[in-house]
Amino acid sequence: MGPADWVSIMTSALPSIGTALHTLGSALQSYGVAVATTADNVANADSRGYSTQQVRYISTAPGMRALVQPTADQPVDLTVQMVALSTAAAGYQATATALASILRTEDQVSKLIG
Repeated sequence: MGPADWVSIMTSALPSIGTALHTLGSALQSYGVAVATTADNVANADSRGYSTQQVRYISTAPGMRALVQPTADQPVDLTVQMVALSTAAAGYQATATALASILRTEDQVSKLIG
């Protein structure tokens, strides 16, 4: 397989790489919103009149976004918040790892085709 073959492969893969990067970028942003929302909930756990905010992940094509919704007069449950924080942190880490992998692969292919 010569350089021209690699160029053909990369050119045909560019739209899907762009879609993957957009999807991963929106996921990183959404998980960041979830972490910030959870931090607000924990920080206000003892605040009088504060109601828990809840994050819902919305699928978009391509990607995702986080929708923050207040709950009706629901006090902060720190156990629920710790689970939400762990989930968002794990999602963020997995997404960052996938993004780094794509960027490394793209760099390696770019070096191959010169």
